[in-house]
Amino acid sequence: MNVPARKTNAKWREVWLQKLEAACAAKGIKESTISGFDDFINRYLSPHSCHPGQIPEKAIQEFLAQNSKSEKQMKFCRDALTFFYMHVVESKKHIQEIKNFQLFLKENRNYAPRTVNLATAAIQFFYLKVLKVSLSRDALPRMKTRRPLPKVYSQEEVRKIILAMSNPKHRLILMLAYGCGLRLGELRFLKPEDFEPDRDIINIRQAKGKKDRIVMLDEALKPAVILFLKQGAGNTWFFEGQTPRQTISSRTIGLIFEQACQKAGVLKKGGESTPCATRFD
Repeated sequence: MNVPARKTNAKWREVWLQKLEAACAAKGIKESTISGFDDFINRYLSPHSCHPGQIPEKAIQEFLAQNSKSEKQMKFCRDALTFFYMHVVESKKHIQEIKNFQLFLKENRNYAPRTVNLATAAIQFFYLKVLKVSLSRDALPRMKTRRPLPKVYSQEEVRKIILAMSNPKHRLILMLAYGCGLRLGELRFLKPEDFEPDRDIINIRQAKGKKDRIVMLDEALKPAVILFLKQGAGNTWFFEGQTPRQTISSRTIGLIFEQACQKAGVLKKGGESTPCATRFD
């Protein structure tokens, strides 16, 4: 393994030096010795860009030879490297500290499991990208998140919601959401050319995950879609808002759904105020 010629990032090196100073202070080492260790390890890390544990043995021996002009210097250098590797590089103390921090976020801050997992992911990124340390899954456990069953509408409730709207555009929004299983963003950004009634399909562009997909156009929806393409659809977007060439807003679709539920006498389920909630049925 060749030693990289490029010098390490100064901030990366500073992190390791701070960990070294903290470990020395915890062991009660004198300030003068800490200062010497700090200077020596700084020079030791400077030519390398990998994790200290990946520095080859040959490079370590060469560095010792270059910086040890006497037996006293040799002893100091070996003591510094031994301490650095035993109490900083190979130390497992940080693993318990991470777990304690996770417990602190959960029990003292009352953070939700998803928030604790987000903080854990940030710690993992710091260790991997900054310290160049790869931690195992045991070192960074994730909290289990609650997955409640979806609250779905019955077919009769969906029928009432759709029939409650007399406006053809509003009714078609609800019909496509339920009949084709479209998401809110997919509904908003439909274009007239995305519909192919002769092939009974709708082309969904840049859907979830920036992927295109094709959904089937139900026979029951086809007449309403064809009529709207001729009489109601916009030139740019299939469903346009009050301003021409601008797509309908998420809030407007949410209000349409809420109004439909209210007229139909159906209690809105879950926290999502959009017709896309019906697509789980």
